[in-house]
This record gives sequence, C-alpha cells and structure tokens, in this order.
Amino acid sequence: TGSLSFYTEPYLLEFLFGLVIAAGYRTAGQIGVLPSALLVAGGVAWLVLSAVFEPSVQDIDRVITWGIPAAMIVCGSMYLERAGALRHSRIMHFLGNASYSIYMTHTIVLSACGLVLSRLPLSPVAQQLIYRPFAMAAVVAVGCLTYLVVEQPMTRGFRAFVGLRQRRQQIA
Repeated sequence: TGSLSFYTEPYLLEFLFGLVIAAGYRTAGQIGVLPSALLVAGGVAWLVLSAVFEPSVQDIDRVITWGIPAAMIVCGSMYLERAGALRHSRIMHFLGNASYSIYMTHTIVLSACGLVLSRLPLSPVAQQLIYRPFAMAAVVAVGCLTYLVVEQPMTRGFRAFVGLRQRRQQIA
C-alpha cells in the first residue's frame, strides 16, 4: 500500500531495469560474446517456459514473467552488438525507430489478441502456447504500421512546422 505499491508498480520496475542496463552499458566495458549470448538465450528460454507454466500474469508476476527475461534479452543484445557479434541490421534499426509506436499500441493489440484467441475452439493450454507468439507478431505488425502511417507523417509535419517557425523568427 501507499508509496511501496507505487515503487513496485510493474511498469516502473521494468523502466528501472532499462535505466540499470543503460547505466551499466555506459560505464562497463565488454562482457564478452558468450555471456551476452547466454543472457539472450536465457531470456528467450525464460519467456518460453513462462508461457508454458504461468497460466496468468498479474502485478509483480508480470515483472518476473516478462520484465526480467526482456531485460536479459535487451542487455545481452546490446553487449553482443558492442562485441561486434551483431552487425547493423536495417530491420532492427527500423524496429528501434518504430518502438514508440509499438509501445503506444501494444496494450490495445494485446487485448484484441486475447479476445480473438478466446473465441477460437482451442484448449486453455493451446491458447496459452499460441498467445505469446501470436500477440508478439501482432504487436510488432500493428506498431510498425502505426509508425509508418501515423508517427512518421506527424514527425515530418512537426519538423516542417518548427523549421518554418524558426525561419520566420530569423526574418523578424
């Protein structure tokens, strides 16, 4: 209750994971390819196993089920890139650019995916196994589409507006 419930809010804890990863990345050197790859593989395995063994995810369980493995994947991937084990990927660059749109649309898409799967004649175990890969693909697809159709045009329009405004101020 009170401030403890605020500071243990799953989204806040997951944001904190990102801050810790960023701080460590800025101050630490390389951790090597093998430990980095193990972080990624461990995070992926954790997500897969949690999909099988965790029937529902709520509150702090969310941090354990999704937050920690996601942090492991992000951290390991960053260090793999630093070590030169990952080359520049246009797809990953695009996904990074689209990440805000993915973030802004993911809750709606996750709800829609749950609704769609609940209406299919599948066992609860089958629904649980299908949900995460289906939801992840849908979240990325909708987020990327939103990035292309909404975010990019809005950003271009905003930049054009700011540029025009700056030119008018320079003339005045």
